[in-house]
Amino acid sequence: SRVGVETFVRCGTCGALQADMEVGDMVVATGAAKEEGTSKRYEDEVYPAVPDYDVLTGLVEAAEDNDEEIHVGPIVSDDAFYNEDDEYVADWNDANLLAIEMEAATVFSLARRKGLAAGAICTVDGNLVAGSQKGADSDDELPEKAKDNVERAIRITLNAITSL
Repeated sequence: SRVGVETFVRCGTCGALQADMEVGDMVVATGAAKEEGTSKRYEDEVYPAVPDYDVLTGLVEAAEDNDEEIHVGPIVSDDAFYNEDDEYVADWNDANLLAIEMEAATVFSLARRKGLAAGAICTVDGNLVAGSQKGADSDDELPEKAKDNVERAIRITLNAITSL
């Protein structure tokens, strides 16, 4: 905020935790479970990691305007990359969390503490329930929307920011 930035958007990739989500789908987070260590260095885990409402709705509207397959709901931030076993994935799947990524909980928590706005949009690059993974599977087996998913997420983010 010292340089004038008041709104932050975590834009990147995630792993889907629900079987009906495809590589290339977009996820807008309504909150993030804190399964990582960084946010806990700033506040106790009982404090919710939630996005700013205006940023959240701006991301949803920008995705809808772009005719994206969008999933809106809670996610989990976890810093133990590639350490998800079947039981871990099943627990989050059963809790109806949409996706797993690494940064949103910290971005949401720090922004809220500093009086700033934050949101998160992620594009699915693999499905931990279905066992699909961009780069591991033949591109021919993936849906067309998987081919430029990161670029589309960036465009949505830029469109959302300009509308705020």
